[in-house]
Amino acid sequence: MEFEDRIRHRAYEIWEREGHPEGHALDHWTRALSEETALNAKPKKAMLRTNSKPRSPRANPPAAHKARASEVILN
Repeated sequence: MEFEDRIRHRAYEIWEREGHPEGHALDHWTRALSEETALNAKPKKAMLRTNSKPRSPRANPPAAHKARASEVILN
């Protein structure tokens, strides 16, 4: 199903759920568009998170931090 068809179908569902009110077509379309956009955005974000390895900020501190830490210990 094409993107615009999914929006149209969802807007129609919203219209039916609200009891077929007249004069709210733009509101229903906008809400359907917002929902569809949010649904399409979530998998992309989730995919990016699953493809990257979580990294602890302390796992590999920069060399400058290591030097400062050793200086504190030695002083």
